[in-house]
Amino acid sequence: MRQAFISTAASCRPSIDILVRVENIRTKKPIYRIDIPEGTDKPYCTSSGLYKIRGEGQNIGIDPTMMKAIILERESEEFVARFKAATDELLKQIAIVHSDLAEQIAQAEFTASMAIEAAQAAEEAAIGAEMMAVI
Repeated sequence: MRQAFISTAASCRPSIDILVRVENIRTKKPIYRIDIPEGTDKPYCTSSGLYKIRGEGQNIGIDPTMMKAIILERESEEFVARFKAATDELLKQIAIVHSDLAEQIAQAEFTASMAIEAAQAAEEAAIGAEMMAVI
């Protein structure tokens, strides 16, 4: 029985990982406990190609409208995750550019102040030379 449960889970597409435990093993009718974790590759289909979901204690067939909703929900979650990752990367790049520009602006301001000081010194020297020539 245990192998039959595992085989059925493996025949789903994509295959489903399950954990089968046998309880009450010493009695004539052991109890099989099957743990099925929530899947990450939804939706799943049976080996015969039928898509079903579990709801209200029963298996319910998935109609095309429900299938679209499941796929759109999954795709939107993936899109949001990719968009967030791209946004985070873009913000990192913007921070780097901002830092580089701030550094370049500071260097340009320093160079401009040095040039102004040099121009003022040259002007003062020229005035001093002019005054000396007049005397």
